[in-house]
Amino acid sequence: IYNEAKAYAKAVVSEDKLNATLTVPDVVTVSGVGGVAVATLTDSNGNAISGVKVKILVDDLSIIALTDENGQVSLDISSLGPGVHKISARSSGVNEMYNEAKAYAKAIISEEKVNTTLTVPDVTVDGSSSALVVATLKDSYNNLVTGVKVKIAVGDLTKTAKTDENGQVS
Repeated sequence: IYNEAKAYAKAVVSEDKLNATLTVPDVVTVSGVGGVAVATLTDSNGNAISGVKVKILVDDLSIIALTDENGQVSLDISSLGPGVHKISARSSGVNEMYNEAKAYAKAIISEEKVNTTLTVPDVTVDGSSSALVVATLKDSYNNLVTGVKVKIAVGDLTKTAKTDENGQVS
């Protein structure tokens, strides 16, 4: 009932790779207490990129692993002695979609405990609404402090949580 019909389309394949951003926050800890260097790989929209090979290097310690579902690879640096150590991280375009990305940070490991400051901005709430309380923890060098338990109390409500990669608890 119908005549044969043909259609053709042109496919354009770009050889350009997508940009990726690799971030590694500074690590501040006390010798013998522990510490973790965390590299996070994201795309240009801030979305985590999983399944990409990332290498983290701190002195003689290193790891090469695929990023997890959060775009992260972690390296335990608890064996490092006191001092300032350079952290370097590099992603390779193992999936051929993303450009290589690099990041640098430092691990400050002290022999003694470092003073910290917890900042919590004032929050005003009327009786019919709610608000989010965000606390930020920094050390005496003004570096964000990650992975530390913080207890927040507002009236009868109490929450204990570890600070995130931004040194924050909410």
